[in-house]
Amino acid sequence: MTNAVVLLCAALVAAGAAVGVGTPASAQSSDFFAVPPPSGAFFSGNLLYAWRSTGDGGALVISPAVYSAGDVTPGPRFGGDLRLGYDDKDGWGVETRYFGGFRWNGGADLGIPPATFLIGSTTISGATDLTANVASELDTIEFNARHYLNANLLVFAGARGVRFNDAFSATAIGSPATLRFQTDTGAWGPQVGAQYKYSFKNSTGGEIAYINADV
Repeated sequence: MTNAVVLLCAALVAAGAAVGVGTPASAQSSDFFAVPPPSGAFFSGNLLYAWRSTGDGGALVISPAVYSAGDVTPGPRFGGDLRLGYDDKDGWGVETRYFGGFRWNGGADLGIPPATFLIGSTTISGATDLTANVASELDTIEFNARHYLNANLLVFAGARGVRFNDAFSATAIGSPATLRFQTDTGAWGPQVGAQYKYSFKNSTGGEIAYINADV
C-alpha cells in the first residue's frame, strides 16, 4: 500500500512597498519614473511585507487525518526588492534586481494523536503529543533590459533565477520520531514583462507614496 505525502503549495502574496529609497544620478527629478527618465546609474530599495499561502487541501499527517493543509500558518515576513542599473536619456536602460529574503516559519501543537497513525508512509505508535512546523524561503534575481513607454509605464525583457525551498516537519513526542519532507526548487529562464507605477502626491507635487504593479 502506497501513501502519498502532499506538501503545502506555497504562493507569494506580495504586499505593497512599505519603505522606499531611490538615488537617481541625475538631478532632473526625484521621481524615478519622470519624463524624460533620469539618466545615469541608479539604485532603489523597497522593504516588503508578504504572506505565504497555507494551501487548501491534502492531509499531511494521515490515516487517520490529524493535520490538513492550513492548520499551520507561517504568518507574514519581511523581504526586500533591490534594483541597481543604468538608464540613458532616451529611456533605455539595464538593471539587476534582487527580490526575496522572505523566511516564513510557523508551527503548531496538534495535541494527542491516535494510538497508531501514519506520517507519510511511516507508522507511528505510542506518541503522547504531535507538533508540526512549516518553513519556506524565497529568493529571486534577474537581469533585464528595459524601456520607458510613458511617465508611469516601462517594459522589460531579460533572465530570471528563482530559488524556493519548502519544508514540512512533524515530531511525535513520546514515540519518539521526527519526519521532515522538503522540496528545493531552483530555476533559470527568460522573462518579459511590464511595470506600472501610480504615485500619491501632496499639494506641492511631492511624492508621498506609490504603488508598483509588475506583470
